[in-house]
Amino acid sequence: MSTAPLPGIQALLDSAHQAVTLAPFLGAATLAVTGVWAAVARGHIRRAWAALAERSSEPPTPSTPGCARARAARQPPDMTPLLRAVL
Repeated sequence: MSTAPLPGIQALLDSAHQAVTLAPFLGAATLAVTGVWAAVARGHIRRAWAALAERSSEPPTPSTPGCARARAARQPPDMTPLLRAVL
């Protein structure tokens, strides 16, 4: 009997050794790419919040969508028809 491993098993052992050797580098690269994406996302979120804050600080204009609804929500409802019906 030969004590040498079979060629398929030796190839499997070699690829496992390569995977174990490269795993820390692949993990570090994955974390670096994830960090870059997170930084980009944080920048987009900050810009979106800044634009939203800037837009909300401006008074609504008649061309602003929803301006009539906002104005109607700020004004108290007209109670004149109800008062006429009661009196």
